[in-house]
Amino acid sequence: MAKEPLSAEERKNLIATLSYFTLEELNEVCKTHKLSLTGSKQELINRITHFATSLQKTSFKRLPEASLAKKGRSYPLHKETLILKGSYKTNAATRKFMEKLSGARFNFSAASQEWIASLWRKGTPPTYNDLALYWRQEETRKAHANKQKDYNWAYESFMKSFRAKHPEADEQACENAWQKLRDKMKKKALDLLSRALSL
Repeated sequence: MAKEPLSAEERKNLIATLSYFTLEELNEVCKTHKLSLTGSKQELINRITHFATSLQKTSFKRLPEASLAKKGRSYPLHKETLILKGSYKTNAATRKFMEKLSGARFNFSAASQEWIASLWRKGTPPTYNDLALYWRQEETRKAHANKQKDYNWAYESFMKSFRAKHPEADEQACENAWQKLRDKMKKKALDLLSRALSL
């Protein structure tokens, strides 16, 4: 079956349905199609949609020299060492080192990876100590935030509407209804991608 890009109307539908994906789910879609994982949630949605519409991957500007590792130079795991593209590794040794700086719960989260990438794009790479500080602050923020606040505007809009229509519904019923809608929207998005990319 020949590949066929999305129409303008289908493109609008894809953008709308992709908004129901979590950042992690969008990352998985990008990985499947070998698209860049850098950028905000909206940037990932735009990247996936552009690919499905044009069948072309978006191009990216080269990172500033200040963010790139130099050939032949050593970058040891030290709190003041700059994290540079080409030397930074998300491996066991780096994780063990970061656990010493930031705590045993450290992991290479999508948020921390995007934070590093955003600084690379600006030409202001962080140090490992900066990453440890960012990680601790992010963990504190998540610990004090309502878990559901990580959802995008679609969640808040849905909950407001659902509770108005179903005032007797408890929290679990609201969450179940949201998940049912999310599953429906995710299926629509994946169906559109499948048709456009002939997977």
